[in-house]
Amino acid sequence: MMYKLAILKGDKESSSVIDRALGIIKSSVNDSTAFEVTELPFGVNAVLSFHEPLPNQTLRELKNYDGILVGALNQEVGTDSLLSVQESLVALRKYLNITLACKAVQISDNNVDASPLKNQIVRDTDFIIGRL
Repeated sequence: MMYKLAILKGDKESSSVIDRALGIIKSSVNDSTAFEVTELPFGVNAVLSFHEPLPNQTLRELKNYDGILVGALNQEVGTDSLLSVQESLVALRKYLNITLACKAVQISDNNVDASPLKNQIVRDTDFIIGRL
C-alpha cells in the first residue's frame, strides 16, 4: 500500500529530527507499505520564500495527504505575516483538527532518573505519542 506523507520541517534544527522520525515510521510498518514523501513550505523555510510561516498553498495541499510529519518551530524570524511562527503551528493544528502528536525524543543519561518510568523504558525511548 502507498501512503502520501507531507513533511513540514519547521525550523532549520528540526531537519535531523524529522529524518529520524521518518526512519522510525518506515521501520515500524511491514514491507508492503510504501511512502511518497513530499516536503512542503512551513515555518522558517516558508518565511524565506513566501514571507509567512504558513502559506495558504501549504494548507490547501495538506488535504491531499494521508499523514503529516511536523518539525519543531523554535526559531522566530522577522516577517510581515499576520501569524508568528509559533501561532502558525496552532493555526495548523486547528485547521487540520489535530488532536494527536508524535514527538521524537532522546533522553540524556542525566535525565533518566527524573522520569517516573522504569530506567530501561526511558533509555530505549525513540518517540512518544500524546493526545493534545
